Amino acid sequence: MNKQSPEPRAAAAQGVVNRLSARPARIPSRVVLGGDHQVVIVHGADEYLLKLTSDGKLVLTR
Repeated sequence: MNKQSPEPRAAAAQGVVNRLSARPARIPSRVVLGGDHQVVIVHGADEYLLKLTSDGKLVLTR
């Protein structure tokens, strides 16, 4: 069971909201990748593959 008090969680959530409300939105790559090394981004009818390379770079391919 998570015994973390709600205050730090609320503060972290507010930080995410602040980043997303900025224009352009700033989203950390670790959030987008969700701990994986690749993720498929769907844009309309198209799919893109965002990959984290072994040397820490991001590559977006169609």
